[in-house]
Amino acid sequence: NIIQVNYIQLFKYSQLIRDEYLISDAQNTLPQKLLQFQQQNRIDINNIKDFFNLFQEEEVNMQNDKYIDFLKLSRFFKIKKLIPQLKAYYESHISDADFIIRLFVDEIGNKNDTESIDLFFTAQKKEILSAKINECLQNELFQKIPIQIVYQLFEMSNNNEENISSDLLFDFIKKSLSDRFVLLKFLNIKKLADEK
Repeated sequence: NIIQVNYIQLFKYSQLIRDEYLISDAQNTLPQKLLQFQQQNRIDINNIKDFFNLFQEEEVNMQNDKYIDFLKLSRFFKIKKLIPQLKAYYESHISDADFIIRLFVDEIGNKNDTESIDLFFTAQKKEILSAKINECLQNELFQKIPIQIVYQLFEMSNNNEENISSDLLFDFIKKSLSDRFVLLKFLNIKKLADEK
């Protein structure tokens, strides 16, 4: 993939470019460093293109699937001007189940120890997801969340059994029965659709 970037525009916004790269350095060494950064941080190539479009004065609509990559790229390039916009997006979407799941899945990908994952997954985030448990069950990324966290969410949701769709839960368990059989406790068999 070839991405053309206006050096002057990038220079204008990026502290990294101003501090470390002349135009010849940017052409020669920056692509390799960016490729390495992309691979280490699992950044979608389309999000990199959209990120650079910001410097061509093009409008890019922020979406949940772009947020994390834009945040990583802003930190990499040391673009302070974008951070307040990303922070505002975070604050306006912190009650969005899809957004929280994406943040959490990214955190899981970056960390291997359960303690740091537990620190990230605060009581507030658990409350939001447990209240939107059916929405979570329909989100493909939810399958990447460790079963012990999913179990906690169901325990919180179980206070009101009306919150949990038996059909959605059954389908979720069925996709990985050996890992998710512990969730059978929360399944109300009487409420399953006839075809299940």
